[in-house]
Amino acid sequence: MHYIDAFDYLIMDCTIEKLHFLIESLRRSGFNGTQIHKIMETSWPDNCLSLRRVQTICKEFKDGERVEFDDGRKMASGRTKSESRLQHIELVRNLIDENNSRTVQHIADTLNISHTMTQRILTEDLDKQWVHTKWVPHTLSDRNKTIRIERCTDLLEVLQGRLARKNLVTIDEKFFYLRNLNPKNTIGCWVTPGGDETVIQTARRSPMETKYMAIIAVSQMGFHYYELLSKNESINAERYIQFLANLEGFLKNIPHPILSENVRLLQDNARPHVARATIEYITSRNIRLIKQPPYSPDCNLCDRYIFNRLEAQRKNSFENKEAITAFLDEQLPLFSARRMEAALVEMERHMTQIVANGGNYL
Repeated sequence: MHYIDAFDYLIMDCTIEKLHFLIESLRRSGFNGTQIHKIMETSWPDNCLSLRRVQTICKEFKDGERVEFDDGRKMASGRTKSESRLQHIELVRNLIDENNSRTVQHIADTLNISHTMTQRILTEDLDKQWVHTKWVPHTLSDRNKTIRIERCTDLLEVLQGRLARKNLVTIDEKFFYLRNLNPKNTIGCWVTPGGDETVIQTARRSPMETKYMAIIAVSQMGFHYYELLSKNESINAERYIQFLANLEGFLKNIPHPILSENVRLLQDNARPHVARATIEYITSRNIRLIKQPPYSPDCNLCDRYIFNRLEAQRKNSFENKEAITAFLDEQLPLFSARRMEAALVEMERHMTQIVANGGNYL
């Protein structure tokens, strides 16, 4: 409470400068934003700032972003903000000139400045914006859009049933390359709108790179089954039917068994999935197939949810096939029923927007 006695005179004629001085003085004395707000709220309720505002001011002082004590934004060290920013602006500019694909965090870590300051320098002082390629699977024709609307509508209707929702099984294939690369959405560069900077180029993977295909099936109740093919092997209808037969046996032996006639199978339109032999097998086993819209990985839980998170969790290159197996055994059980339900709700919301948007990509 001795701080209250020491600062009472500041609050008698309250100004923004005095409030900022009080907050910074308490911060330097070891109090955090929440504690400072509690002191102010208890002792000077009529002049108290909001908790979030106090926490923001504390962070700005700590990061060197806050002005002296008024809104002229003079640094606590005595240098004006413009002088301090000018020094960092040139350093950031030099880093971007050397390599304009550096991320905000990489620049901040290199210069030992805050993420906030780096972001402001890039966007406000250097007038940069981050751009990266937006990947789409296919240029949609009018017919494609019409079918996307029809199948999204059908799928939304099917998922209203409790049994269909509970017994939904999603299948898809994914290649796991031994060599690790950054995800596509992290590869980009800083450019000036309308400027003439060269956009960074990056080479695609070679088709000859060592890779292993995994066929992955995930139940909406949180159970998973996968098979890893041989090196550089791809899938055909015969191999996919074999996988479906093995999956059927797996689903009969999980804690809450799913019989073939109750399975609602969601798969994309890859050739092995829609081959005549595959469809005949699915029909013979009384498995109910849910048709996915064409060119629509955004309407498949594996593509839009599971695969993205698997890539995000991958930090290093794989040494061999066994390393991929260990990775999948560790990560796939994390896709619990709760997480799958949240992902399904998000996909339903997405499909509703597709219908409203005339079948276009969002």
